[in-house]
Amino acid sequence: MLSKKLGLPLTPADIYERDRRLKEAELKLAYTGHRFEGINVNIIRGPNKGVHGVVVADHDSAERVKHLGRKRKLGQDRNAKGIMLTVRKEASNQQLLVPIEDAQHLYSRTAVHKALYLPEAVLKGNRPKREPPPQVVDDVYLQGPLEPASQEHHPKLDMPLAGEGDGTWVRAPEFRDVRIDVRLSGLNTIPKVSDKILKLEGHNGYLLAVDGVEWDKSNNGKIVVRGAGKTAVAVSIPPACVKPRRTDDDGHRLNEVQLRVVVVGPDQVGSTADKGKYGFTVPARSTAELVEVQFPGGFLTGHFPYASLCLAKNIAIQTLTHNFVETPVPAM
Repeated sequence: MLSKKLGLPLTPADIYERDRRLKEAELKLAYTGHRFEGINVNIIRGPNKGVHGVVVADHDSAERVKHLGRKRKLGQDRNAKGIMLTVRKEASNQQLLVPIEDAQHLYSRTAVHKALYLPEAVLKGNRPKREPPPQVVDDVYLQGPLEPASQEHHPKLDMPLAGEGDGTWVRAPEFRDVRIDVRLSGLNTIPKVSDKILKLEGHNGYLLAVDGVEWDKSNNGKIVVRGAGKTAVAVSIPPACVKPRRTDDDGHRLNEVQLRVVVVGPDQVGSTADKGKYGFTVPARSTAELVEVQFPGGFLTGHFPYASLCLAKNIAIQTLTHNFVETPVPAM
């Protein structure tokens, strides 16, 4: 729906579908045995870590039954601890008994008991198709400069990030106390480049910005990139070869799974008020062009063109002079 793509208020049909899904999930939680049947999961802990499979049954452990009492029958307890999943291993008839906290939804990486509330398309792993923007958007932009009101209702969602081509995007003064994950590209265009640097083509690394990004101390106009290559040592790279990273280690796009990101460009109406801030993507309410971001605290959200976001792995890093902390993951 156009309202979803442009981040406009939900229509009555959208609200009806959302409420229907919530009621179905609540009803399903009240019954033992088939609450999570059919959900594809990834086991993240224990001896079967890394195994993919599908839930075929579930039951409450003896400790959970004793703890819940009558609430178990009524389905009133929303704490999933103590639920045991029977998971059929992918491409096999082997069944594994797994505590629910040791598994997560395969496609969104959310907790299994929360996956019941996801839209059906996300639950089944259907990735949003990239559709061309509505013709009215293109027509408006072909007309030249727009009035502010028109810009608000017809954002250009697929425009590239300003400065990404020449590397000037990294010079933003808003980058303070943040990690910015990047990809190295175009190193073969650097004159007199060493073999050591050439081997980093296509590798991922990250920038640490305390008060702006870190530049080479020799004042050669290069930026310090950390974590790239097998040795992961810090290297100096021309800014034009440092690109925002927009996929995780498994190749998932920012709009497909919940990831911490840093805002590197304007939002859907052109505002840069959130530039330099951390947030978490909300796959269930995102499209290939427009991504919803929930900011720390769980109350504020924003909608950003895909190009305005960059991966920022949620890992604590301690340097000699600064501590880059993890960001609490909000409940979706």
